[in-house]
Amino acid sequence: MNSKGMLIDRQVIRRTLACTAAALLVSACGGGGGSTVSVTNLVASGLAYGRTLTVSANGSGLSNGELTMTIDSGSCTGLARTAGSNDAQAQFTCRIDSIGRITAVLRLGASAELARVSADVPTPLVSFSVTDGTRTGTVVVELDPIAAPLTSRNFIDYVITGFYNQTIIHRVLPGRIVQGGGYTADRIIKAPLFAPIPLESLNGLKNLRGTIAMARSDLPDSATSQFYFNAIDNPAFDADGAGSGYAVFGRVTTGLDVIDVMSRVPLLTLSNEFSSIPATQITVTAVVQLR
Repeated sequence: MNSKGMLIDRQVIRRTLACTAAALLVSACGGGGGSTVSVTNLVASGLAYGRTLTVSANGSGLSNGELTMTIDSGSCTGLARTAGSNDAQAQFTCRIDSIGRITAVLRLGASAELARVSADVPTPLVSFSVTDGTRTGTVVVELDPIAAPLTSRNFIDYVITGFYNQTIIHRVLPGRIVQGGGYTADRIIKAPLFAPIPLESLNGLKNLRGTIAMARSDLPDSATSQFYFNAIDNPAFDADGAGSGYAVFGRVTTGLDVIDVMSRVPLLTLSNEFSSIPATQITVTAVVQLR
C-alpha cells in the first residue's frame, strides 16, 4: 500500500474512534453539519407503582433518532419515546412494575451514556371508601409487589380503571372474612377486565387478621377482580401444597375497625349466589391509589 493510501486509512480510523468515543455529533461523522447532543437536565415524574413513569430531558440535539432510554435498575415495561420531542426536549415513558430504586439512563446509540436519573418508587397504598348509607369508613391497604407481583399488579390495574367504584360487599363469613370486588349495587356481576392470574398462594404471606387476599373459584389460577379481607387469622385459607390456598397480597394499615364492623353485620340469604350478603347494603364507593 502506498503512503497516500496509508494516510487515508489512518484518517478514517481517527474519525471512527472519535465518533464512537464521543457519540455526541449528529452528522459530523457522516460529513456535513450537525448539532451536539447534550443533556442539561433530566427529570423523572409519575413515581407510583403501576403508573406511567415519564422521563423528561432538556438540552440540545435531542431530536437525534439514536437517542434512547434504558432502565438500569428497577422494572419498567412498554418503554417508548413520546411524540412531540424536539431538538431541545425529549420525553420517554414506561409503566413502573417494581418498587424501590429505579434508574433511567439516556444513551446515544448502543452504549454511550449521556445522563441518568434515579428515584424511589414507594410501596403502593390503596384506599377503600365504604358506606352502609348511614355510616362511612375508610380502609387503607399496603400492597406487597415483592412477595405477590402478579396479584399486586392485577389488583392495581383494576384500581386504576375505577372498576371497584360503586361495587358492593356481597359476602361475609361472620367474624371471619369480608368479600367484595365483583358485583354492582344492583347485585349484577361485573365482567372481569383482565385474564385470570396465576395463583401466588406460596409467596410466604399468610391469611392473618388484617390482610387482603384474592378470592377465586375451585380452580387455582382463576382469580380476577374479587378480593376479601381477613377479620381474623384464617390458616385454613393458607396454601398447604401446589394449587391450594388463597393468595395474600397486602395488609390493612388503617381501618381495621371498619373491617371488624363489616364482618359482624346482619346477613341475608337471597340465593345460592348470595347466601351471606349484608342485610343492609354496604357499598364500596371508591377505591383509589394513594401512592
